[in-house]
Amino acid sequence: MLMIAALPEGRLRALLARLATTIERAIVHELRHNHLRKKKYVAPLSAPPPDAAAVCANCRKTATPATPTQCTFHPGDIEERVFEFLSRTPEGRPFAIRRTLAMWTCCAEDYPTVGCAEAAAHLWLAA
Repeated sequence: MLMIAALPEGRLRALLARLATTIERAIVHELRHNHLRKKKYVAPLSAPPPDAAAVCANCRKTATPATPTQCTFHPGDIEERVFEFLSRTPEGRPFAIRRTLAMWTCCAEDYPTVGCAEAAAHLWLAA
């Protein structure tokens, strides 16, 4: 604590700016790579799709002959979250960067990512 108090203000500001950049990179990395840790859900096995108009209740895919047996989906909802990062201009003036991301409530991934949950089979519903 005493070492921090002894730092000149300019050096302390530079360290904080580097720390903020590091934290921002860590958050972005976590948001991009969280989908690698999928949760396993056991869904009730359902019969093969009754017709071409069937839709999976989990992933919302329409049944086709090429639809894989395993179902990957997000069990949560989409919500918008605002992230604020502090940065500095080249002249050293502080400013805030705000980013709004649409994210899943189940895994905190941003909207276009692959599902965070897996089921052994689709849960087909007649359309």
